[in-house]
Amino acid sequence: MGVFFGDLHNHCGITYGYGSLENALRAASKHLDFCSVTPHAMWPDIPAKDQDNEYLITYHTDAFNKIKKNWEYVKSVVEGFSHDREFVTFHSFEMHSSEYGDHHFVSPSD
Repeated sequence: MGVFFGDLHNHCGITYGYGSLENALRAASKHLDFCSVTPHAMWPDIPAKDQDNEYLITYHTDAFNKIKKNWEYVKSVVEGFSHDREFVTFHSFEMHSSEYGDHHFVSPSD
């Protein structure tokens, strides 16, 4: 068995982070063995929008809509950066929960 170094919780502008997906993967490929860029994708128990939290809720729902709209593109870029035995990429997403905290889901199939 070998030792591998990677990042399974990386953000960029595909939801509400900064920078391009391509830049995040290119940077990771220079010094890691594997990487997963993790879009914020859902918040099942999101609070109802009111005047106190309107910005927060809108900020998140806009990001969720952005990744939903661009998911096929994101998948193709992530897959295009994966090279067996050199640099491996994984599809993933992050889910927020007011009750249970944040959870990160990584696909076992790619």
